[in-house]
Order: sequence, then C-alpha cells, then structure tokens
Amino acid sequence: MNACNYNPEATFDDGSCEYSSCIGCTDADACNYDMDATTDNGSCELPAEGYDCDGNCALDADGDGICDANEIPGCMDSEAGNYDPAATDEDGSCVYPAGALDLVGVIDFTVPGGGSAGKAIHLVALEDIDDLSVYGIGVAYNVGGSDGQEYTLCAGPATAGDDILVVRDAAAMSAYFAKCFAEFELVCDEDTDDISQNGDDAIELFEMGVVIETFGEIDIDGSGQAWEYTDSWAFQNADGEWTYGGVNCTDETENIYDSECLYPICSPLVLGCTDAAACNYDAEADTDDGSCTFPADALDCDGNCLTDSDGDGICDEFEVFGCSDMMACNYDELATDNDGSCDYFSADFFDWSENMYIGFPVDSSACPMGTELYNDAFYTLLENGMGYSWDVSEADLNELIAVLGTELGTLFYNELDQANLVFCGDMLNVYNSPAFGSYSVMWNGTSFDIPSLGIYVVPESTASLGCSDVEACNFDACTIGDLTLCEYAEEAYDCDGNCVNDADADGVCDEFEVAGCTDVSACNYNEDATDDDGSCEFAEEAYDCDGNCLNDADGDGVCDEFEIAGCTDEEAENYDETATDDDGSCFYCDIAINVDEVTGDVNDTNSGSIEITVAGGSESYTYSWSGPDAFTSSDEDLNGLAGGTYTLVITDTNDCTASIEVVVDDLIDGVREMNGSWEVTAYPNPTADLLWLETSDLMGVAQIRMYDGAGKLVLDQQFTANNGLIQLNVNGLST
Repeated sequence: MNACNYNPEATFDDGSCEYSSCIGCTDADACNYDMDATTDNGSCELPAEGYDCDGNCALDADGDGICDANEIPGCMDSEAGNYDPAATDEDGSCVYPAGALDLVGVIDFTVPGGGSAGKAIHLVALEDIDDLSVYGIGVAYNVGGSDGQEYTLCAGPATAGDDILVVRDAAAMSAYFAKCFAEFELVCDEDTDDISQNGDDAIELFEMGVVIETFGEIDIDGSGQAWEYTDSWAFQNADGEWTYGGVNCTDETENIYDSECLYPICSPLVLGCTDAAACNYDAEADTDDGSCTFPADALDCDGNCLTDSDGDGICDEFEVFGCSDMMACNYDELATDNDGSCDYFSADFFDWSENMYIGFPVDSSACPMGTELYNDAFYTLLENGMGYSWDVSEADLNELIAVLGTELGTLFYNELDQANLVFCGDMLNVYNSPAFGSYSVMWNGTSFDIPSLGIYVVPESTASLGCSDVEACNFDACTIGDLTLCEYAEEAYDCDGNCVNDADADGVCDEFEVAGCTDVSACNYNEDATDDDGSCEFAEEAYDCDGNCLNDADGDGVCDEFEIAGCTDEEAENYDETATDDDGSCFYCDIAINVDEVTGDVNDTNSGSIEITVAGGSESYTYSWSGPDAFTSSDEDLNGLAGGTYTLVITDTNDCTASIEVVVDDLIDGVREMNGSWEVTAYPNPTADLLWLETSDLMGVAQIRMYDGAGKLVLDQQFTANNGLIQLNVNGLST
C-alpha cells in the first residue's frame, strides 16, 4: 500500500512496486509544493515571513523594498541631531542643531594649586538658548580620534552674548582669573571631571550628540603643532582666527595678570591707590598698587599745617622754644619760636679781612701742622647779618670741580656758599651745612680743623707758603700751595737729570730717540738716528743706490753680471729676446730659387728637364723633388722628365726651407705654336657641366690648359676642333 504504484485490485505482488515517484513536498503553501506527491518527505521550503517565494514583499505600502512588517519609523537625515541609522521610514521627527553656541577658548592654566584645576572650556552663546544641556564636550586624547561626547553642559538657559566657562575647579580658576573671572556670566563646575584636556588634545563641541565645532585635529598629537596650548590657552577671536598665549606662559605665576599672556577677554589692570583717604586716591584704579600716600601728622595733603597759630609755617604741635638767632652762641637750630634766651659773644683770633685758606688735609706727621696743605684754595669771609659766609663765585665752583671732580667739588662749593659761620669764644659754629646740617669745631691755635667735612680753615697769618705741585722738584706738602714757587725738571728728565724713560738704556731719553736706519752702508742711512728701526734699504746686487750699474763695460745700461749673449736682430730666425749682447750667431731664412730653364716632354718620351739656381740662406742645401707618378729626386737639376707639375723643397743647414712648383709641358711633335692672339667664344657662361669653345682660327688638334681663379692649373688636355668647336667637360673642376 506504500508503493507509489499500489494497485488495490492486484491479488499477486509481481515485484513491480516503486516508491520514489510519489515522494515530495505535499504542503500547498510551500514554494516547492508537488501536487503529484502523495508522501511528504520533509523537503518543503516556505517563503520568509512577509515575503513570497520570489523574495518580494507580501505587503510594501510605500514600495521601498522593505516589507511593511519590517519598517522602522524614525529620523533618516544624517544632518539631524536625532538621526537614526536604523530607521527605514522618515516619520518627520528630525531635530537639527541650532549652532547657537560657539567654542571660543581652550584653557590649560598652571594654577598655584597644580593638578587639573586650571583646565577649562570657554563657550559663548550666539543667541538665546533655552537649555544648555543639549550641548556637550568631547576631548580627543592621545591621537585616538574622537571619543564622542564625554561631558554634558549644565542644564539651564543662556542669553545671547553670555560667556560660559566650563571648569574643573571653580575656586581655583576664580582665584587665578582674579577680577577677570567676573567676565563669565555662567560657570559650569559640576561633574566636570571629563574636562581634562592636556595642552595637546583636540576639543569637540556637540549639540544633540552631533559635532558642530572642533578645535585642533582629533587624529594628531598637538605637541609641537601650531595649535598647542600646554600650560597656556587658545582663543578664537571675532574674525574666527585662533590665537595662542604661548606654550608654558602661565608656569610659575600666581594669576593671569602675573603672566605675560593675558587671556584675551581680560582687561588690563588699572593700578593705583584705591584708598579714598589717601592724598593720591585714584577713582579709576581697580587694583591697589601700594602707592597710597597720606599726609604727615598735623598736615594736610598740600603740606599745610592744620593748626599754625603764629603763621610761621610750623604747626603748633611741632613748635620748639629756644634761641633761634644764628648769630648767638647758644643758637638752637631746633628752636622754632625765639624765647628771648639768646647769648652773644665775639672772637678776636685773627683779622677777618685776611685770606682764609680752605684745605683738604692728608695726615702727615712730617708736617709741623700735622697735615699736608699743598692742595689748598683761599677765600675771604663776608659778614652777612647772621654771622659770616664764604665769598665764593662760579669761578671757584669750576676750580673745585677741576680739583675734586664734579660730585665732590659741587658738594664743597655748596658747603662754602650756603653754610653760615658764627664764632663764640674758641668755637666755630657752622649752621645750614648742606652736607651735615650744623656742627662746631675748636680753634687749635693755627686753624679750625673740620674732620667731619674733611677740611680745615687756616688764616693767611698762620699759614706758610710753598710749592703745591707734586710734580715739581721742590714740592712741599706741609705748606699752603703757591705754584709760582715751583721748580720743575727739564722735559723727559727727573729732578736729578736722569731720563724718566730710557727703554734701551742708551742714555738717550725715549722722548728724544730718533728712529731710523743706522747702517752706514744703507742707501737711507740717517746720521741723526739713535734707534735702528729696521728701515734700512740697500742697493740691489750689482747696482749702486741710484740704480746705476757698478760694472757696465759696453755702456749699454745692462750690468756685466746680467749680460746675455745671443742673436739680437729681430729679423733673424734665431732672434733671442732675452739677449743683451749680439754674439754674431744670427741667421736668416732668405733662400731664393730661380728657374733657369724648363724643357717640355715631347710625345711622352720623358724628354723634359728643369734647371734651377739657388741663393741665400746657409749654403749646403738639401733638395727634395716630387712629381707625377710618385716621382722623387734629391738632385739640384732634373732631366728625363715626363710632362707634369714638379714640386721642389730646399732645406739649408739651419733648417730654413723654400719651395716652388715647376710645370713640364707635354708637347706633340708637328704641332705648331701659335703666336699672337685670336678670338674664342666660350658658352654657356657660367656653366657647371659642358663648356663650348668656338673660334674660326682653330682647326685640328689643340692643347687646352685651364686655370682656376687662384692661378692653379685645373685642366691640361688635347682636344680636336670640329668645325671650329671644342666641347669641354668642366664638371668637378675647381673654380
């Protein structure tokens, strides 16, 4: 019964049963359904769900080749912020980045606290933004390409123009930016650990997960690149150009104002005094620079007393009572109000009309007064109503400067010009000293010594005069200087008559040495010279100092030592341009060859001959003949010659040569020579091939010779004239 050909009427199995023809897919829904099959063999192939057996969608409403059951709705625009790469049906849900936020600054400051506290991102809102959290930041680390969005901005709105700072450490950045921190309207500082860029990392700004702006190159290590900002900053200006502070420019700084790379949105500090109570308060200053000045006690900012009852310019708080008269012996320079206590004395140690010497002493125990007095000047004292002052002028100032130098000379001049002197008993009181204020010194019997000032005062009556020039032979350091008393050594000598300078110890002072040539055999010998300076000049060998020969037997101006024998005739073949004396060796190549007779060769019988005569040159000639058919000969005259051109080269004993060419004619017996002239017509003219000669005077055989323009024989041949015409082939002949 299982056989495909089962016969229910058969009663006997005849072995014909077969089982394969009825086996197959019996599922009518299968793509390989076999309607003849009665037994299913499990081979049925069903179409994929939603497709027919040809792979076509069973349902595809939009005809896009994606079955309705497999459609995925979503945003299919890759430019949209919510682009879904898996979506197959655009559902109108696309949202696009507004680009309302600009990346303008990347910061990697070295703040005092160190670490990552100095890292930040600076953004600017280009328009109002409802929620910043649609934006994010990504840091592309270590040449690894984009790491995607790693940080989402703090939620909340922003207004167009807002500067937004995303920081790791707001406190550290506030301290480092100092007053410039106020330039940022918004600061995001929560969950900002991903703001960890190094100075060589690129930065990406995302909106809705889409990169809208990039700083740097995400696949490149920024180290050494133009955009590196290590320990510094990068800032995009209004023109869209990135500028840079310079690598490491914030290292070892306390704040951005301490660096040499002020962040671009920070205004420079306005330094000044910010204390309103100070005299120099500056309302424009925003940073106190410690320059504030305050009025002194009891004074206002203009230096005026707050209280001055007697109007003397000294505040009541500072008035000092005492003797304020400088003429008094008890004058108190500190007194500002005279209390009537002044005491007056007079002194009579010397005549005030005397010259008074102002000395600048140097201790010297060898001097009677104990001081060296030689560099002194003298002045007179003038009564001035308060005591005495020195009578000095501008000329005195110039003299003091010349002696002491500008600084010290000016100091002493001011001392003399401004100080006031009062004598009380044996004391000299000095007031108003520009250098020392006031001081007192005692009379020592001959002078007033003022150690503090480094000078002394000597009346003329107690002083002794002498030479004050230390360069003089009679210099006396213990006397008041008088240059008219000085005696000096002669120039270049010391006071003992010895040379001050005599480097070669020859007894001639260096100043009087005369440099020159001291060799009497030299041409420039100088009898006044004392020092030989190596300048001696000597005559050349064989010459005197005037350049004349010492020996010149033939008087030709060439010294005998330098004469050269040889041929001096420029026309000679062996002329020697270096020879100065002619030794009779000249010879000349003036060989002359005369052809005495030439006999032609008659009827090719070698009957030609040449006879020559040779003159000139050096006798004993060598002859070298050459001619037709490799003819050669060394004879002078030739016989038995065939017709043709013969060349002779003659060489004399001096190798001088001369040459000639001689033509031996080919003659034909019975041919008459024609004397006179006859008319011949040649045509065509010019020609390069055939030339016709036509004449009525020529009949029979003729010997025709043709010469080129240089006179060279180019054709020598017999021709027969027919009816007065001769045809010549001139092809190839030289012209």
